[in-house]
Amino acid sequence: MKTRAISPKFLVLFATGYRLVLLVFQYAANLLFEDFDTSTWIDDRALDNSSLAVKNYFLNGLQKWDAVYFTHIGQYGYTYEQMLAFFPCFPYMVSTIATFVNVIFNVEITATSFQWIALSVNFLSYLLATVYMFYLTVEVTSKHHFASLSALLFIVNPANVFMMSSYTESLFAFLQFGLFYHLEKKCFLFASLYLTFSILTRSNGMLGSVFFVYFYLKYNHPEEIKRIIGEGPLLRLFSPLNFFKFTSTSLVKLSLLVVSIVAVFLPYVFKEIQTYNAFCKLSHCNQSRDHWCDGVIPMSYSYIQDHYWNVGLFRYWDIKQLPNFLLASPVVIIVFYHIQDFLVGLKNLDIFLTFGILKHKTDERENDVLMPPARLFVYLCHCLFLTCFGLIGFHVQILTRMLFSSSPVLYWACATIIIRDLDHKLSKTRLVIGYFFVYNLIGVILHCNFYPWT
Repeated sequence: MKTRAISPKFLVLFATGYRLVLLVFQYAANLLFEDFDTSTWIDDRALDNSSLAVKNYFLNGLQKWDAVYFTHIGQYGYTYEQMLAFFPCFPYMVSTIATFVNVIFNVEITATSFQWIALSVNFLSYLLATVYMFYLTVEVTSKHHFASLSALLFIVNPANVFMMSSYTESLFAFLQFGLFYHLEKKCFLFASLYLTFSILTRSNGMLGSVFFVYFYLKYNHPEEIKRIIGEGPLLRLFSPLNFFKFTSTSLVKLSLLVVSIVAVFLPYVFKEIQTYNAFCKLSHCNQSRDHWCDGVIPMSYSYIQDHYWNVGLFRYWDIKQLPNFLLASPVVIIVFYHIQDFLVGLKNLDIFLTFGILKHKTDERENDVLMPPARLFVYLCHCLFLTCFGLIGFHVQILTRMLFSSSPVLYWACATIIIRDLDHKLSKTRLVIGYFFVYNLIGVILHCNFYPWT
């Protein structure tokens, strides 16, 4: 049995229909069940008359948990220090559009209209992420049927309720997949724009700078690197002598790379300066001895995550958190299953020696596999890093939505399982599809009623 390629136009139509179905479903779920925990409402300023009216309205199910913070930031700015854990791109984008609507159409922006704008931004981001998922996969694999299936899996991914709510998942997926696509196409100017906004959207967007450097070296310096290190491992490049040879022979190109990376991070630096001016000059915010304002380099993020949100290495490794580890276990299993599959079938270890940047002998599997190993390697390393760090350093329940909004590897892994399973008993396919739809269904019911979820 063979899978057929699907046009991007159909994918967009299907994504639109599926999103509308989920919107109706969340409304019904929110009406049928009582909210379990309303502790994340911030204060009375977040509940003006219009937002009280929306209590039983269509979008109320999407204004739960962190969505409350993003909405508050967009309406009022960073009024509380703990809100600094939430990056500004999404709420400020919504706020900017709301201001534009107010000025152009002279329409009063209420909490209700603000939520509709947030929904629209996420909806458009979701559609663009779907299209980028398709074209990125085509670029990496040259297989349209594989790209179609990967994009379909993105549309129905297990983190859908967060991509629909006033969270950053949809926007971040769009920016990440767009970044990867433009890097694959060697469009570094466009890639730098996507990287800048992804850094301002989520903290793990900073990992995109590693991709930027990786692809810059891969497409601009392969011959220079190979001439210096020969057939040996890429790590030889970082010996003092070899590194001096490389930088001296590639000074102009490397200068452009450094300037690009600095430019990409400048908006984030300005954001940190603004944060420092807003919070560190207020005496009541700077009372503890280890406060971030007193740091040599005053960076708020790690302090806020530690002090307010209890984020740190192994802090979630507690018996009472076992249900959260179980919730995250399917995505962890998929990641490690795909890595195991990659390693078992790998015939050419030069990929590890050169990190997939340099080509040596042709990989025996390059022409007969769904995912070329040398092209997959960097994405797999990124996904593995996020998975391992998420298991030991984050609130583990966010691992599902973080991975499905950050890495195309999850969709490629599941698409590979389904295609390989088509001529067999479909047992693995049933597990994958069951996982996707069960998490869609249960996720909407629980999240929209303030029950703990991933």
